[in-house]
Amino acid sequence: MTEVLESEEMVQERKPKRYRWIDQARGFIMLYLVVTLVFPEEWTPDWGSAESTWLTNILHFLFDHAPTSGDYMTLFDVGAAAFIFLLGLMMSVSYRRRKEKEGAKAANMHLFWRYLVLSAVGLIVMLANNPSLVEEESGMIILSWDVVPAIAAAGWITFLFIHIRDTKKRLIAGYLIGIVYQILMITWFLRDYALESIHGGVFGGFLGYGSISIISSCVGDYIFSEDIDEKKKFNSMLLLGALNLIVGIALGFIPGWEANKRQVSFTHNLIAIGVSLIGLWVFSWLDRKKDMELGYLRAYGMNPFFVYFIVEVPNLLIKEIVGTDLGLEPGWVGPVILTAIYLVYTSLIMVRLYKKKKVISTIKSGLLMFGVTLLLFILILLFFPDIL
Repeated sequence: MTEVLESEEMVQERKPKRYRWIDQARGFIMLYLVVTLVFPEEWTPDWGSAESTWLTNILHFLFDHAPTSGDYMTLFDVGAAAFIFLLGLMMSVSYRRRKEKEGAKAANMHLFWRYLVLSAVGLIVMLANNPSLVEEESGMIILSWDVVPAIAAAGWITFLFIHIRDTKKRLIAGYLIGIVYQILMITWFLRDYALESIHGGVFGGFLGYGSISIISSCVGDYIFSEDIDEKKKFNSMLLLGALNLIVGIALGFIPGWEANKRQVSFTHNLIAIGVSLIGLWVFSWLDRKKDMELGYLRAYGMNPFFVYFIVEVPNLLIKEIVGTDLGLEPGWVGPVILTAIYLVYTSLIMVRLYKKKKVISTIKSGLLMFGVTLLLFILILLFFPDIL
């Protein structure tokens, strides 16, 4: 029987030396989010455009998404998928530990409330983006969408599949869901729907990101097993990462299977899983072999949803009222100022929480974001209705 942790929030308390690399990896992604949240568009024109240079091509690869209908991926395109992968890593082991200690009902209700709260937060974000929630594009009814509802959708799907105790069967199911979604995009209307939405839209959220989260839960079962030699576990993690990356790149050359973040295509998912696993291996190696604390990254990684809350809500408000350019010229000045501000205050807050060893649960962070965002949405609706 696999020994597991009590919950993702208790990782730092129970096994700080063994699992701090997960916090470091999460922290890297969250810091990346803060830096790129309002990165100047003038610095990242699309590859091959009239404005592009070798320098802007590098910046585009690191800090911008590929075009909506692009047939390539940037490193930045990996971000949302990598975050969902890291969230799914502890989901199965945390669920089983809670089930053993508190019973099946408590374990199920814990995940139910977590993803209900995230769904509620996602709904508020969707309303902020489009108060009508739906719009018609190219003859299709497109539901407003964003990264938070995509995370919630992936969580709901994984919630169903973690009840499959056989890890191999669950792993196969995860890959099959991604393949089926890709086939449906080729043969049905789902590709056009995804291109008119963001983060794959509702179908990409449940099927595309959901497949990533299910696969991640299986990887977590393997990594955190006490019955497998540690060296073998991490070597296998690196091998699986390399296989996903290579197969994803190779399949991406097949027409219709191009790696595309906007669609959350199967090849995009394979590449994102590969990059995530290789990145995790690097952080685990630094932890195991070099005993590197990397406290600044851990500070961001211990409370990832709280980081998202304290930057996304202010940014949403600024974007709706004055715009992220702050009305300044040239257009890159405003984003640079905002990025500096976001980095300073998030660093101060997260480092302080880290020093106090304070971990804010996903549910608490979600409730806080839901309450504050709902209040701001109502105030904007009452006093600034024209900006919605």
